[in-house]
Amino acid sequence: STGNLCFESASVALRPRIPSTRPPLAMAVSPSRAVAIDDDGQATGALVWSASGGEIDVRLEAVRLDHPQTTQAEWGLNQAEIGPRQGLVFSFPSEERDLRLTLEPDLVAMQRGRAAYWGNRSGTSEHIPHASDKMVVFNPSDTPRLMSITVLPASEKGREVLTTDHPFEAVFQHAGTVRVHLLAQFDGTLRLAGKNHSVTYLRKDGRILRGEDIAVGVGGTLIVEHGPGVFIAWIDTPLASQGPWSKVETWPTRVSPTDTVTLQGPVAHLQARFDHAAMLHLRAPTPLIAQIDRQGRIDIQVKEASTNLDIWLPDGSADIQLRALANSTLWGQAEITTTTPIALGEGLGPEVLLSPGGARSFSFTVGETSNIGIGVRASADRVDATLWDELGNPLGRGLSQMRRLKPGRYLLSLHLPADAKPVRAQPALAGVERPDTTPPQEVVRQYLSLAERTE
Repeated sequence: STGNLCFESASVALRPRIPSTRPPLAMAVSPSRAVAIDDDGQATGALVWSASGGEIDVRLEAVRLDHPQTTQAEWGLNQAEIGPRQGLVFSFPSEERDLRLTLEPDLVAMQRGRAAYWGNRSGTSEHIPHASDKMVVFNPSDTPRLMSITVLPASEKGREVLTTDHPFEAVFQHAGTVRVHLLAQFDGTLRLAGKNHSVTYLRKDGRILRGEDIAVGVGGTLIVEHGPGVFIAWIDTPLASQGPWSKVETWPTRVSPTDTVTLQGPVAHLQARFDHAAMLHLRAPTPLIAQIDRQGRIDIQVKEASTNLDIWLPDGSADIQLRALANSTLWGQAEITTTTPIALGEGLGPEVLLSPGGARSFSFTVGETSNIGIGVRASADRVDATLWDELGNPLGRGLSQMRRLKPGRYLLSLHLPADAKPVRAQPALAGVERPDTTPPQEVVRQYLSLAERTE
C-alpha cells in the first residue's frame, strides 16, 4: 500500500528515550516513547535503538496514513481538525515566516527535511522561527484531533544557536517549547538556569540526554519545554576563563565592605579587594545574571526577580559582573555588606536572627576525614542552609545533612527568603570532635582510692 508510515515505539520497562528511526526520517521523543514519520511515503521499516545505552524491552507500532490533502494557510491563526489516520499539508505565504504550532495529543507535524513536532500524550505548543514553505500534520490515532498554526512575519533573530561564547537567554511570557541548536564542543558541559523547564538533548551521535549538567559532545538540538519566566543556557569548558558572557569594557567600581552602588545600563562591573576573608552580601531590586570571578574560578547565578547574592571571598577579592536579563537594563541600588563567619564547634552553635532576605554564615574545621552531622533549628521552616568548602564550592543543601568531609575548613550559610518574617535560627554540629575515651574523673578517683587501700 502507499502513504506515509508513522512509527511509534514505547519501552515496556519505561527505560528512557527510545527514538524510532534515524535521519533522514523525522523523529520526536519523550522519556518513554518516541515517534518517527517518513518524509516522502517511501519508508518500509524503522531502526530502533536505546538512546541511553544498555538493553531495552520495546513495543513498535507502524501506522499507514492516507495521502494528506493540501490547504493554503493565511497570515494569522489557522485551525483545523485532523481525522483518524489522516493528514493535512499547509502551504504558507511566500514571504519569510515564523510559526506558532499547537497540537493536541498524538498529532505529529513535520517540515520537509527538518524536525518533527509531536503532541505526545498532553499536547504541545512550539515557536518555529524561519519555517519552511510547507508543513504536514498527521493524526496516527483513532480519534479526531484539533491543531492550529499561527503564521507570523519572520523575526530578525532566526534560529537559536548555542556556543561557548554565545549563551541562550529568554524571558518567556507563556508555556511552550523552543529548540536551540548546539555546535560540537567535546569538552563542554551544558548548564541551565531558570524555573519551570524540562530539557531533552538530541545529540547527533544518537544519544538522547536529559538533566541539568549535560555533556555537549558532537552537538545536536536542545528541546526546551518551558513555563513562563526566565530560561538561560550556556556551555562551560575548562578553557572558558572569562565565562560564557564576554566581558564588556566598563570601568570597574571598587566596593568597600559596606557600600551602595547605583545600577544602570546593561552591565555593571564591581570589584572587591578586601584585606581579609569575608562573606559578601549583595542585595538589589533588579533581576540579573551575576558572573562571579574568584581567582579565575567562574560562578554563574541567575536571579529572576530581585537579587540576593551571598559570595564567599576566601582571599577577600572577586570581580562581579552584573548583567541585565534578556537585553533589558539594570536599575535600583545595590546594597553591599560583609560579615565574618561565626566559629562553630561540636554541639549547638549561637542563635542568630535572620531578617527577610538576610543571611548569616558559620565556619568549622574538620581535623580528619569523618562523617559530620549538620542540623539547623529554626523558629519557622523558611530557612535554607548550604554547606560550602573553603573555596566557596557548594557541597550540599538542607536543614539536616550528613556529609563525609575531608580535613579542612568549611562554611555553613543560613538564608531566609525575602518574603518571610524574621526567624531565629541555631546551627548544630556532630562529629567534628572525637569523643573523649578517657574515663570520667569520678571513676579515676575511685580507682585511686581503691589502690591506696590495697597498699
